[in-house]
Amino acid sequence: MGKSGYHLSSIFGTLKTYREHIRQIYLTCFLTEYFLIFFYQTFRWRTFMVCLLAKLPEAYAPFDPIVDVLPIIPVLFILLAFVWQAAVSFR
Repeated sequence: MGKSGYHLSSIFGTLKTYREHIRQIYLTCFLTEYFLIFFYQTFRWRTFMVCLLAKLPEAYAPFDPIVDVLPIIPVLFILLAFVWQAAVSFR
């Protein structure tokens, strides 16, 4: 065959390497997604257990009620922003 044409073995060889490349990408994406789902579920469960079972040392036991409320404070700031925006828009 001339220089302008392609030999069939080179085309099929290219297709084979292309298929292998696609297969490797697919497996990599699948395994990465599976790992991320597993990691997220494990992280969420561990975070829940740490928050549920966390205890302050005995010397700081009087601060337990305050520590229980502390995570809510950022939510209150967001709600305050909405209330403030509503109050300003009614002027």
